[in-house]
Amino acid sequence: MPTNEQNRLAGGCQGGYAPPPMTATHTHPVSAPLTAGDAPPELSVVVTLYNESGSLGELHRRTLAVLDGLGRPFEIVYVDDGSRDASLTIANALPARGADVQVVSLSRNFGKELALTAGLDLVDTDAALVLDADGQDPPELIPAF
Repeated sequence: MPTNEQNRLAGGCQGGYAPPPMTATHTHPVSAPLTAGDAPPELSVVVTLYNESGSLGELHRRTLAVLDGLGRPFEIVYVDDGSRDASLTIANALPARGADVQVVSLSRNFGKELALTAGLDLVDTDAALVLDADGQDPPELIPAF
């Protein structure tokens, strides 16, 4: 059992895990929340970012093209893990094209695992997929899942 001090340092969570401090910086579509005629997302794609400014735009374009082809409502959650480049700025400017795109910024670099956990904590869908922003996981493989 953790001591009171250990529990305080862990953010009050037993087992030592405390979600990293994060800020939702942008959510698409900006125009309006879901209405009764809109279907909530069935699939979430979580992408962690750390200094990915060079590949992010292309990954987003490819991911949207694949997800649009599925014919199901989806969301994309980008989690910026304290990038020192323009990743957060680029993520906030990504076009949504009717999708629900969320960008979350962690207060500092916590590492891929905690950034991924923070992103998965935000989704409320039947299925969630994880993509690496560097293109290591091609979005074209999403339909196979």
